[in-house]
Amino acid sequence: MIALRLNSGTKGKLHCGLLVVLVCLLVAVVAGTALGAQEIRIVTRNYVPNVPQPGREPLKAMAEIAAAYEALHPDVKITYVELPEMNEQEYLAWLVSQAAGGTIPHIVWGHATELEQYRHDEWFVDLMPYLEEPNPYVEGNERWYDLFYQKPVELRRSYDGALWSLPIDLVATIIFYNQDVFDEYGLTVPATWAEFIDIQQKLQAAGETPFLFELKDWVNFSWIFRVLLSHFYAPLLEEIDVLGTPGQVTAEEFARAYQKGLLRADQPQHREIYRIIKDWSKYWAPGAVSSTMQLNREKFLRGQGVMYWGPSPDMPVVMQAENREFRVGTFYVPQVTVETSSYANDSPMHMVGGASGEQLAITETAVREGKVDLCVDFLRFLTVPENNGRVISEAQKMLPVIQGAPTPSIMEPFTPQFEAGVSPLIVERFLSTQQMGMWLRYVQMFFTGGLDLDGLTRETEKLYKEAAETLIELNKYDQSRW
Repeated sequence: MIALRLNSGTKGKLHCGLLVVLVCLLVAVVAGTALGAQEIRIVTRNYVPNVPQPGREPLKAMAEIAAAYEALHPDVKITYVELPEMNEQEYLAWLVSQAAGGTIPHIVWGHATELEQYRHDEWFVDLMPYLEEPNPYVEGNERWYDLFYQKPVELRRSYDGALWSLPIDLVATIIFYNQDVFDEYGLTVPATWAEFIDIQQKLQAAGETPFLFELKDWVNFSWIFRVLLSHFYAPLLEEIDVLGTPGQVTAEEFARAYQKGLLRADQPQHREIYRIIKDWSKYWAPGAVSSTMQLNREKFLRGQGVMYWGPSPDMPVVMQAENREFRVGTFYVPQVTVETSSYANDSPMHMVGGASGEQLAITETAVREGKVDLCVDFLRFLTVPENNGRVISEAQKMLPVIQGAPTPSIMEPFTPQFEAGVSPLIVERFLSTQQMGMWLRYVQMFFTGGLDLDGLTRETEKLYKEAAETLIELNKYDQSRW
């Protein structure tokens, strides 16, 4: 103990000094408590809380669920990271740079099929072993995975069964159309691709802009490409889809199919895909290569285009838009028939989507900081049916992937697509991020006159060959089972 003798001249100054010291100590204690909490930083693409939404109140469910989790675990702090607006290509570039630099948040949004290519970098955690364990937040649950609609989730697993990100919802896409314009010209929803093109011919002849298509990134093009690829190669699917989960061609199956000559870019049915899309492009609004999906949605709502193709999260934005002055209808990609191509068959037009909406991956940052189990625990809490239902019902952007969670009524137009199932052939599963970027540039050149069909076919074939060889070398596939 230290005794201090104070005189009248120093007493006031010391009182003031002691007050400052006490305040500093208090701040240090509070800061120490906050710093002592284990923080989980999360990037969510579709459910960022407390951010203004066009014509809607900010979302709150994810923040409320985080608060409920923190109440159960006072030593944990959940932080949602708000990012600037990016398209998928820009986001993936951000994700890769953050992972490579060791600054990636603990939980991030990412397509499982795209994250698969980074397995050897060990940037993400395989979640399947954890799904085999109980979810302690659901009474009587012995296997977390049993809470999910498993078929769509199975299609996100890699060739060896790994699951690199956890779907917490189901997504789909749909074509929005101006019903007032359709009625004005006596048009009805097309049942076939030929009718779809005929409608656009009539609209264009009447001075309308038939379709708003975006080609600044690969989203719209990837959608139509995978639908047509899956359709035209349906007769060969039994020979291609032989190693992994039925209904989803894996990267290994693609490499095998390429090596065996089952899937090549120079095949006539593959060239047919490019021909059909190029023919369709005559009815797109000018400037597709510089347009984005958000811009197309805004133009559609202003009546500057009769149709556009968007994801399920666009449904509430479109249907609840205050500036919209016309009725809106929806339909999915019409059936391709022999009237359009001699390679048409009875295979349905498979859906784009499935368990590919909000997918949350645990990163190497969680591994490095010893927080993997904590991150898994939060994901288990998030996927309790009541919690998952709150997120889905509030946002009205997606459909539930957890059994027992309600489907918002606004999402009902998407449900018929699930009968056809998800497109089994998805190019993003086979090409690396760099290869996808090159493919997009070649496609853009094709639609702006820089490449003809032969040129695009040639460049695509090079990419397929490179992708197959890279996959084989990187993954050391057991080719004896091919």
